[in-house]
Amino acid sequence: MQKCPKPSKLKQDIDSFNQDKLGFVRIWDLCLLFLQGRQQIVYDRTSGDLRRARVDGQTVTINLILNMYRNLQSRLEVAYPGTTVLPSSPGAEDIIKAKTAEAALQYYWQEQRMSEVYSDLLGWILSCGSGALHTRYNGKNVTTEVVTPYNLYFEPDESNWVAVAKLVNREDLVEAYPDKKELIEKAASSPRGKDQKRSFYGLYPTKDLQDRLEVFEVYFRNGKRKILLESDYIYEGDWVGETFPIQFVRYSKIPGRLWGVGAIEPLLEIQIA
Repeated sequence: MQKCPKPSKLKQDIDSFNQDKLGFVRIWDLCLLFLQGRQQIVYDRTSGDLRRARVDGQTVTINLILNMYRNLQSRLEVAYPGTTVLPSSPGAEDIIKAKTAEAALQYYWQEQRMSEVYSDLLGWILSCGSGALHTRYNGKNVTTEVVTPYNLYFEPDESNWVAVAKLVNREDLVEAYPDKKELIEKAASSPRGKDQKRSFYGLYPTKDLQDRLEVFEVYFRNGKRKILLESDYIYEGDWVGETFPIQFVRYSKIPGRLWGVGAIEPLLEIQIA
């Protein structure tokens, strides 16, 4: 059975993956900015960062991308998936089991507002090319939420683990894991708010994130689930069920490439022209 890495090694792998992902992150940034109508921002491939385009005089920008995006999303939302359970045999007992299971599944579908979750996921895969559904059992209920590509991390080689990044209030984290109180109180606040350029472009909230901590919820293929804060595990346990909790979804799969290509990326050069 695969062994889970030490927390310091896992943190190192996440940081390394984050650096490798940076080029894709800037493309996602650009796609989201273009959807907002901010076509004066361009991606400088030399510096690997965003910059303002030089504009001579006053210009008028007509956003040709937004209507295409809305049209695609509305069409895909109409194709909203349904749920059904078929009996394993024509016997009365199996038919009753199938009907009961289908009723439970439909209740879950309505209770979790899966149509809204599905719409949210579509927005991310259309704009950025990738997204994920995170399904878990919290001890009382089964919940499903969308994970953006910004918050997804994969084990570099064999993908033996998948991590989801989250920003959590320090006091909430202390309440959830009181035995790790000292470790949590000493932890540095999230670095996300320090990206001044992305905050300026409106891609991050400008509010102070000083008392928010970045944690990584990590799922291993061997059934283990751990929560990483900096270079320490603050929780270690098992994930529930037989299906892997993170389902990765891509709009267009490109051979040899992890991240999908969305509907917006191929249109960037056309919009600029």
